[in-house]
Amino acid sequence: MIGKNRNWMMNVIYVIYMIINIFIGMVALNLIPFPRTPISILLLFVMLVGAMKRRMQNKRRAMEEHKKFMKLLDILDAIQL
Repeated sequence: MIGKNRNWMMNVIYVIYMIINIFIGMVALNLIPFPRTPISILLLFVMLVGAMKRRMQNKRRAMEEHKKFMKLLDILDAIQL
């Protein structure tokens, strides 16, 4: 239950982080005097790739923690605790 609650909180924090980044990016784009459509498309693509990369890193970290936990369970099972 704690893991699910923590995951929910991390998702909320991540969404807030992305909204702030998009806002900062749009403010920066408004300071550019030439046509902004290609730049905004590129910015959204870069943010999407960054979000996907971050999710993959989180999944990898979660799998490593799961493996450690399973090893601990095997050790506890072996000593009959």
